[in-house]
Amino acid sequence: MELALAIVLGLVAVLVLLLAFSVVRELYWDSRRRRAASCGQAPGDEEQPAPRKVVAVIGGGMSGLVCSKRMLDEGMTVVGFERADKLGGLWVFREGPEGKTYSSLRANVHKERLEMEGFPMPRSWPRYPSHWQLAEYLNAFAEHFGLVKAYKMQTEVVSCVCYGHGDEQHWIVKYRPVGEGADAEKTMRVDAVAMCVGQTCTPFVPTYPGQDAFQGRILHTSQYRGQAEFQGKRVLVVGAGAASGTDVAQDLSFGAKQVFLSVRRGVILLPRFLGGKPNGEWFERNIWDYVPLAWVLRLLAIMVNMMTYETFGTGSAEFHGIRGPSVMDTIRTRLDELKISDWTATDCNNLTQRVAMGAV
Repeated sequence: MELALAIVLGLVAVLVLLLAFSVVRELYWDSRRRRAASCGQAPGDEEQPAPRKVVAVIGGGMSGLVCSKRMLDEGMTVVGFERADKLGGLWVFREGPEGKTYSSLRANVHKERLEMEGFPMPRSWPRYPSHWQLAEYLNAFAEHFGLVKAYKMQTEVVSCVCYGHGDEQHWIVKYRPVGEGADAEKTMRVDAVAMCVGQTCTPFVPTYPGQDAFQGRILHTSQYRGQAEFQGKRVLVVGAGAASGTDVAQDLSFGAKQVFLSVRRGVILLPRFLGGKPNGEWFERNIWDYVPLAWVLRLLAIMVNMMTYETFGTGSAEFHGIRGPSVMDTIRTRLDELKISDWTATDCNNLTQRVAMGAV
């Protein structure tokens, strides 16, 4: 008798559970139907994912590769265009007009600031890598994150034209293989275009009165490959810049008969290493955020000169005509001004010594 009662009670409990499950399921589907009806969607239809955005990245140098990786991380489809046969931009050494690099080039920013997130440079590499190492690193970066297959190599972009507005806005990119004519052109529709050709893509070459009468050779630093062809010659380097001018001047000084460096205004020759550390590490402390950068650089330059006995006398850079910014210029320069970059040469290495010895 007790067994029969237990079986009956168990069956009743199962029926109650089935009834509750049926009611809950009906309420769930009823809410789905009402929600679908309010959205104009038929019951049972699944919401379709939004189509992937297609982005054209023009340029396969450092900025192009970083941009491509970020966009892939965001779920976009990337189509890259690179004129050369190898990724890496200007860091890839090439002879001829396509090259931008000279054989002695090294980075003027230490590798901890250059390396990409999640892909560090080898610890055995020097703090300031050579262009050979940077080209190798960028190609390894592209291989590691699958960027190589996204690029159309040896392909130049002819035009990018924007059409439409708002959600209908898109771009038509016209491209072709390098060296081919208009008959080889193709077009592609994309949602956006990222221009990553670099600020040094087109060199700026100024002209001077009487330049036509000059019988020597005039070239931009992007055309300079090494000092071999300038052996025994007198060479004038116009402009120090933040990198190439001072770098080329000291490279030339090891073979040329005499090198002259012409600068428009005072310049601070800041070595790559200060006190055994890359110069950038001295400005990675929060205290410098509250001190005008011009004052810090001027103070460091004076300290370096004092340690090397070059502040005054025949061994100083100023004795040979390379003067620093005036005191008033230093005081007037505020922390947020970019003017300081116009008279800070961070790529000078041992240029101060070469100047002091009269080679520059």
